[in-house]
Amino acid sequence: MTDAKKPSVTKNLSILIVEDSDAGIAFLRQELKGIGFEHIVMAKNGAEGLEKARESARIGVPFELVIADINMPKMDGLQMVERFKEEDALKNIPVLVVSAERDMGKVLKAINLGVKQYIIKPYSRNDLKDKII
Repeated sequence: MTDAKKPSVTKNLSILIVEDSDAGIAFLRQELKGIGFEHIVMAKNGAEGLEKARESARIGVPFELVIADINMPKMDGLQMVERFKEEDALKNIPVLVVSAERDMGKVLKAINLGVKQYIIKPYSRNDLKDKII
């Protein structure tokens, strides 16, 4: 993320995690809380993430960061990001991809879609913190 786009660590920063693995959600939530984030919402796939992002924007409190996996059922993370880019209320939300996906085609697609950062699993709290802060 560019310095102007990086959120500051604050208890009020609103983060949406889009991840289909319960273990992945638990680990990511624990690491984010360890960094200092408190307002964390979960979604189990891209379709659910898209709906939660739309609803949050609709009530006037859009997410300030979305952390998404790529490989998920129903709608993958890249499809979700494509949909975000089509909607004015969602297109400027920074997206951080956290995925085991190493396929360079998918990594390049994520970058071309405007994903701000990409972390390959497994990762540490410091890896996550470095990409967010």
